[in-house]
Amino acid sequence: MKRLLAKISLFILILVIIISCNAVKRVENDELLLTENTIHLNGEKIKDARIYNQLYQEPNAKLLGVPIRLHFYNLAKPNPDSVFINWLTKKPNRIKRLNSIYSQKQVQRMEESYVGINEWIKKTGEAPVLINKELAKKSTNRLKAWYYNNGWFNAETDFTINPTKNKRGEIDYFITSHKPYIVDSIKQRMQSKVIDSIYQLHKEESKIVSGVQYKTLDFNAERDRLNTVFRNNGVYYFDQEYLSFEADTVDTDHKVNATIIVKDRLVQRGDTTSRVP
Repeated sequence: MKRLLAKISLFILILVIIISCNAVKRVENDELLLTENTIHLNGEKIKDARIYNQLYQEPNAKLLGVPIRLHFYNLAKPNPDSVFINWLTKKPNRIKRLNSIYSQKQVQRMEESYVGINEWIKKTGEAPVLINKELAKKSTNRLKAWYYNNGWFNAETDFTINPTKNKRGEIDYFITSHKPYIVDSIKQRMQSKVIDSIYQLHKEESKIVSGVQYKTLDFNAERDRLNTVFRNNGVYYFDQEYLSFEADTVDTDHKVNATIIVKDRLVQRGDTTSRVP
């Protein structure tokens, strides 16, 4: 019981020491520690993890609201080798006294141990996440791409950096999705009659469904499906490069008219390249 109480007391003591450290200790005056990301979709805050996963920067991880690993990281010295040398040479007799007790190699190992402990603290801890404007821009582009790939072709994105206090800041991301696009007609343009006949036999298994909101993943899945279908039905030389899609959205009132295109096989004989069924 006494050992357990001692361990708990030691843990609490370490926790208090860490928390008492300044979170912005390693943050320069012209930098901001990222404390929060907020995404607004059409004027409302959202919590969808899929959307937040598109961001390039996240605040330091927290435990019970405290960035423990950041505080632990801040315990390390930026230049431990210089700090050790300064300590070693601060008092004139310190080197002489150490050399009288330890060998030169042992003193050198002391320095290596000190540096090693600092490196371990850095690796175990977490460096402060500093707001980076370029990464925020990349995040807006990535958000726009995510919405585009899920059918919101006209989505608009933007962000603002909001300094709060004591070298801290937050980023607000704004998304205006507009109306999504729905898959409407699905046509085929296949140069080979054999390919077309195989497609028609397995058409009902299509991953692209009329009346469903456009998703790039559905088209990718359909490409993989057709590649497998054709090869499993004897089209030995079939390759995904022969298969492509067209998505017509011009004057369609937010509908996608899809066309599945399969070209003939590309064959090279000597210096001549031609397509054959």
